[in-house]
Amino acid sequence: PADFGPLLAALQLDHGEDWREVRRLITPLSVRRPDVIPEFLAAVAELPGEQQQRVSEVLGRIEPNTLAQLAKRHRDYLEAKHQR
Repeated sequence: PADFGPLLAALQLDHGEDWREVRRLITPLSVRRPDVIPEFLAAVAELPGEQQQRVSEVLGRIEPNTLAQLAKRHRDYLEAKHQR
């Protein structure tokens, strides 16, 4: 299982003017490791409310509904894997 603690902690930081750099934290998950997206989404869901809200807000800055987009990316990954 993946350890998302460091990633979740980084997502909760105040990124100030560098908020666009958050995409670089998420891209490897979405592009290189779509197989662990459900674990990431579960880790976000397990965060206490305020921390979960902060992660959602930060991710929402790079793209609205980022968590939903990640879930879709995982479904697409599974579909493509099944078609092979």
